[in-house]
Amino acid sequence: MLINYGALIGLYGGAICGLLGWYFGRRKAIKEHSLDELHDYIMKTARSFSWFATLGTIYIFFTLLVIGVSLDAAFSLGILLLVQMTSWGVSIFVLKYYMTHGMEINAGLLAGVSLISLSIVFFVIIAIFTDLWLFILLSIPFSIIGIYFIKQEGNYKKGVE
Repeated sequence: MLINYGALIGLYGGAICGLLGWYFGRRKAIKEHSLDELHDYIMKTARSFSWFATLGTIYIFFTLLVIGVSLDAAFSLGILLLVQMTSWGVSIFVLKYYMTHGMEINAGLLAGVSLISLSIVFFVIIAIFTDLWLFILLSIPFSIIGIYFIKQEGNYKKGVE
């Protein structure tokens, strides 16, 4: 059995660096009195959104397995981690931007744009790794659902005004 020491160093070194960044960032936030109700709300909402994105990715993987695509465990877990962490980080950024500028959060627009962009990126990655470029076409149904979310948010806004 061959042990890849570089991968182990990267895996655990990244975890240690992440934990150190979290610890020192949290200490600085406490000193600046930044840990308030708004921070808690943003973190909970972003975490919730990232789990929805991860759940969607799991359903996509199950769909790929049902249609006969064999997926490597490391590849699948890597994509799941990428989707989880990316959607969490982007959600935090977007929510903080909206909240600090006093703008109303447009949930339908956020969900629709996220669904469209994540599905396209995800299926392009799958197409690259499997060399089956027809997988890009699987992003079309998710893009249609994303457009529906965006359109529903627009209809809701018209009804409120």
